[in-house]
This record gives sequence, C-alpha cells and structure tokens, in this order.
Amino acid sequence: MTVPQFPTKHDHDPITGPDDDLTYYRDLNGEFDPLPESVVLTYSASTFDRVVSELGAEDGAIDAPGLASLHELAGTDGTVAVAGEFGIGAPATAMVVDVLAAAGVETVCIVGYAGALTTDLDTETAVVADSALRDEGTSYHYLPDGVPAEATPAVTDALETECRAADRPVAVGPTWSTDAAFRETAFEARQLAERGYLTVEMEAAALFAVAEVRGIDAGAAFAISDYVTPEGWERLFHEARDRLYDLIPVVRDAIR
Repeated sequence: MTVPQFPTKHDHDPITGPDDDLTYYRDLNGEFDPLPESVVLTYSASTFDRVVSELGAEDGAIDAPGLASLHELAGTDGTVAVAGEFGIGAPATAMVVDVLAAAGVETVCIVGYAGALTTDLDTETAVVADSALRDEGTSYHYLPDGVPAEATPAVTDALETECRAADRPVAVGPTWSTDAAFRETAFEARQLAERGYLTVEMEAAALFAVAEVRGIDAGAAFAISDYVTPEGWERLFHEARDRLYDLIPVVRDAIR
C-alpha cells in the first residue's frame, strides 16, 4: 500500500481547503482578529498555560478561527503569538498551519518535545531541525514522495543564533517524524542515528510540507524529553518541562 492511495492526487485540486474554512467561520462568527506575522506552536497544555500567564501580553487573547487557541506574546508589538490546545501529531499540525497560512501568518515554528536518538546529545541541548524524514502519512498528501521536507534555512539559522545568544547548547540536524510513537524499533533508531538523525517526534515533517505548499517560512526547535536508542527507552519528560518552557522566548526572538 502506498500513501496516498492515488499517487497522482497532487495533479488535482482538493475539494476542501483552509480558505473555505475561514469563510465558514466568518459566516458563523463574523470577522476574526488580525493574526500576527509569526506563530509558535506548542503541544504541551501546561506549557501553553504557563506561556500565556508569564510571557503573554495583557489582554492578548486573539479571536482566531477555531482549531487552536492563540495568545499574543508580550514585547513583540503584536508580531508573535503562541498557539496551543489543538492536540498533537501531524494531522492536527497540518490543519492548524494550513488555516494560519490562509489567514495571513508568514512564519510558524514548532517548540516541542523530541526523543534523542543518541546519548551523545545532552538533555540541556536544544535541537533545531533543518529537515525531517517523512515517516508519517500527512506530508504525502501535500508533497509527492521523494520531495524533502525542509525547514526554512533563514529560520533555522535564526534559531541557532538565538540559542547561542541565550547560552543554550544547540545541535542542528535532521529529525525523524513518525505517526506511531509506540512502534519505534531498535533497528530504525540505530540506522537513523548512524545517518545523522538527531531526534524522533511526530510533527516536523507535516509542518515543513504544509509550509512548502503554502509558501510560508517554518522551523522547529525541540527540548529533549527522552532517549530512544537501541539500548532502550529512557523517559525524562518530568525533567524537560522547564527546558521546553525556556525555549519559547528563544524562538520568539528568532522569528519576531
């Protein structure tokens, strides 16, 4: 079986689309607030709540079209918002980013957890993905097989620069995006680590694919939450919360 079922689907226009979704929203609710130029996507509910409380602008909630909650970040003059409360994984990410792009957002950057494929990466190291292995399904409905899913180089460079400016150790390289969090094998982890892949997560390939199709900029920065190696699975999510939160202002400054 191939994904998609009809590989020539990219030669045809979709029936549904984010512009139709925006029209539907306006018809039901009226005009929504203008959206910022840049949006940080975060998947942790507790991190989103903390960011809104501690880094959000006063009265910064944005009336945005469904799917995600948006809040302006303080000190950005309305140019950067954080998005959350929309779920996890490639399909949710693609839908949110598609709508954001249709509504005028120009840059989207993931800030999330990722598993390190090698213990050579210290937990304090922020990982910036410059590309993603497309081992999920969503990206194939945006880009044909064989087309790479890549971050915008200028965004990747800015993320690395801001990490260093914040004295945060940083590693830049490819990530492995998969839909099946409990089906990662020692064979895959070994093969990909040997090829230079740094992390495994669920969303980067989808973001990069949608961004390519919609013509917006995209990046991804990760806090190491666990180790997924041939030796086993070491879970450190409870230790990673502050490291994830601390990445938000770094990414904010990189994309503002």
